[in-house]
Amino acid sequence: MQQNQTQVIVRFTQACETEVSISKLIGRVTGLINAENFSKLMSVMDIDSNPRKPKESSVTRDICDTLSHNPELFHLMSKGVLISASSCQTLDRNRFKVDFEHTGYALPGILDGGHNSFAIAKFILSKTNAELKSAKDWESLVPVWFENIDNINELFNDPERVISLGLNFLIPIEVIFPRDTADIEVLNFWGESHRDITHARNNNAQLTDSTKDHHQGFYEYLKETLPESIRRRIEWKTNDGGTIKAADIVSLALIPLSMLPTEVTGVEINLTKIYNSKQYCVEVFRQILELEGNGYWKGQAYSLTNPLIMSALDLVPDIIETYDFIYKNFPDAYNKADGSFGRISGVRIYDPKKTGDQKYAKKPFFTKYTLTECDYSYADGFIVPLVVGLKELIVVDATQNKLYWKYEPKLFIYKCFSKVLGMYSALIRATNWDPQKIGKDKGSYEIVSGAIQIAASTYNK
Repeated sequence: MQQNQTQVIVRFTQACETEVSISKLIGRVTGLINAENFSKLMSVMDIDSNPRKPKESSVTRDICDTLSHNPELFHLMSKGVLISASSCQTLDRNRFKVDFEHTGYALPGILDGGHNSFAIAKFILSKTNAELKSAKDWESLVPVWFENIDNINELFNDPERVISLGLNFLIPIEVIFPRDTADIEVLNFWGESHRDITHARNNNAQLTDSTKDHHQGFYEYLKETLPESIRRRIEWKTNDGGTIKAADIVSLALIPLSMLPTEVTGVEINLTKIYNSKQYCVEVFRQILELEGNGYWKGQAYSLTNPLIMSALDLVPDIIETYDFIYKNFPDAYNKADGSFGRISGVRIYDPKKTGDQKYAKKPFFTKYTLTECDYSYADGFIVPLVVGLKELIVVDATQNKLYWKYEPKLFIYKCFSKVLGMYSALIRATNWDPQKIGKDKGSYEIVSGAIQIAASTYNK
């Protein structure tokens, strides 16, 4: 967020503080605030603590409609906003000094009510001369807010104008915070509870497990291994707008992780699930990282420390790159292995000269991760066993706590595609060219693994 300060004094129209006898370690203030005090919070608080990112939708439009036509009922029709603060000091006259500085234990900001905050902020901006066409999500709304902050402040300096513009509505608000910011025990409890509170409050939002795991920090090291061009296109958080699902990346990470001993992972990894159960992959990834000794918690944030797991995840970018290389080149390799890939049902071909046939496309296709241009579009069930088979090229050096490639995977596939497909193409024909059967069948993976082992035994000889 583009603010320079972390503290703000907010006046509640009505406030109720939870007594220490009820909640000893975590403080809570609930009540109502007006639009002016919301604007003060909006200029300081962030959305990173929320596992979802709000964006323009029918929900936010309905909220704005309520503010326009029934502002006096808004505090009765909305659950409002739940805010996490690093500290909250009680002042006089229902005023509270709220601090949003990140202390490392829990991300302060909006925990729940992101769409309410988005809609309210946009409604306030609509009463200024702000250009709102580009403000379609939180990231695009924030710059518009700060560009118009002087107009917003000026607007609230005129009480009569506030009423005439319909900005005299009230917003339900709840602020939670650690009671003693100098007590490590309190701060640790705050961080752990913060995570649970966030997910409990967002339970009705149907958060994916991958979104929750990202929020807890399970994907931080994995994210660091990825090139920026791919990392920024991944939907780590619900409504993040990425074109790549986080679960797809996590699923590929299980390939090198499957090479680690069970003392490290705590589980036998079923790699056939990469194709047909992303939920399984997300759960297993979390289970591996949560195993005692593989990492530690600081408040709500998880940090990975096991060097073998970190080394395994370092191989994920190569797997992603090779995945797309296989996808682009598989059709031609299949054709050379005495097949006719283009005739398979469901396969589409780029050919701008042919029109009027859904089999052909006027524009080229692009691979999933690196956006490499390709001539075919088809179900990835055909290639997932080949991608999983790359595990046969991984070497585990337990003495050095390191995993590395025996042979560079993309170059290996380039040189050995025909050898590997010799046996695999026969299986494809035997399944009647059904990608789902191929992707789900354990035999597909065994055949590819055997073929890669044979090709590797004579590689460079």
